[in-house]
Amino acid sequence: MGDAGVTALAEHAAQHWPNLQSLNLRNNNIGVTALAQHAAQHWSNLQSLDLSSNNIGEAGVTALVTAAQHWPNLQSLSLSYNSSIGEAGVTALARHAARHWLNLQSLDLSSNNIGEAGVTALAQHAAPHWPNLQSLNLGGNSIGDAGVSALVTASRHWPNLQSLRLSGNSIGDAGVVTLAEHAAQHWPNLQSLDFFCNSIGDAGVSALNQHAAQHWPNLHSLNLSYNSIGDAGVAALAQHAAQHWPNLQSLDLGWNDIGDAGVTALAQHAAQHWPNLQKLDLRRSPWLTNNRIGDAGVIALVAAAQHWPTLQWLGVSAEL
Repeated sequence: MGDAGVTALAEHAAQHWPNLQSLNLRNNNIGVTALAQHAAQHWSNLQSLDLSSNNIGEAGVTALVTAAQHWPNLQSLSLSYNSSIGEAGVTALARHAARHWLNLQSLDLSSNNIGEAGVTALAQHAAPHWPNLQSLNLGGNSIGDAGVSALVTASRHWPNLQSLRLSGNSIGDAGVVTLAEHAAQHWPNLQSLDFFCNSIGDAGVSALNQHAAQHWPNLHSLNLSYNSIGDAGVAALAQHAAQHWPNLQSLDLGWNDIGDAGVTALAQHAAQHWPNLQKLDLRRSPWLTNNRIGDAGVIALVAAAQHWPTLQWLGVSAEL
């Protein structure tokens, strides 16, 4: 479906659906100007809008801003994979639309090239209006450590946050340290944290252990794959953080720099604290030296097996 189809829907069908609550238009090739001009005023009960993977840029966001006032009940908005939105588009959304969406619970802005400036705009102009936010996906936006610092300034406004995805954002130890020291205490309900494909090393993991772990007793999913974490980081995780996460179900440490010593630390110090663990990923690339797990590491895992009766998925293979 293209713009012609959306225009027809907006001009001729929208008025007949005053009770519409959910609209999914993902994976098309559309803009949203027609929706904003002709449909928005008819959908005052709209709660969920998915416009991901379309052709939306700054002009489309401007149109959404004009429609925002008509959707006071909006709870979920996905604009992921609309790379032309950029910093300017997110800034406009934060400054002019956010105040109309006081019930927003889920926001997906992944892969939109919003950068540090976009996150800063969200933190400054949108965060105070979203006290009910539960899920935030900023993956693939190159926000860097400076973007994490901006996110930290917003953390106190989101006490109900349950899921935070920051994958593929060029975040290093400094960013994780900032988040752990200044944001973690504001998110007591956090359940899922995704740092996939960043530049986090042992210092970042140590900061999570020391400053964040005790604030997240409900954490059930942690993804630290494709980083630069070594045995020391894993050992710290096992010895200090594990006891605070009794509900952990999924731990992803694949494609790091973990050897037998790190896996042994997990088995000896963490296993007994994770009786609900269902997934443990320690995979590595066959072409690189990361995750150098040998027989000694596997033997240590065997000794831990009794503590994981619900384990469903274990990865120790060499894969691309």
